[in-house]
Amino acid sequence: LVSTGELRATVPAGARTGPVALRVFGRTYTVVERFVAAPAIASFTPSRGAPGTSVTVRGYNFTDVGAVTVAGHPASFVIAGDDLIHASVPSAAAEGVVTVTSPGGTATSAGRFEILAPPQISALVPTAGGTGTVVTITGSNLLTTARVLIGGAQAAHTVISSTEVQAIVPGA
Repeated sequence: LVSTGELRATVPAGARTGPVALRVFGRTYTVVERFVAAPAIASFTPSRGAPGTSVTVRGYNFTDVGAVTVAGHPASFVIAGDDLIHASVPSAAAEGVVTVTSPGGTATSAGRFEILAPPQISALVPTAGGTGTVVTITGSNLLTTARVLIGGAQAAHTVISSTEVQAIVPGA
């Protein structure tokens, strides 16, 4: 009790959204119909990707989230439950934290989301060859190359560096 007519209470850790009630001499009074607890981010995956990447954010008190950002840029998102949000990395995003905002407050991720630049191919050597031919692909942002297609077929490949990948022309 602070003074006549004023009472202060600390919201307990882990409190969820719901009514706030006061019990006096065995009688309960609803003080606030709906208290909105602050959201919290426990984790997000993946931790890196290109714009458009779908990011799963886990935490709690997500029911009333009205905004999600990646590196300060608004992201489109879907609330999949009180503890789960699916967001799409916006095209303007750079490396930075993930935030979720509700009427209860804003939560900021401990980790940062890393933006991967799209690969750029500048040359193929040789430009023709049969099955088994080794093709050297040069360019930039190639370090995370997961798949190489030659003529629509998946080719075995080795990432040499961020500027070079070698692939083998697959059989017909």
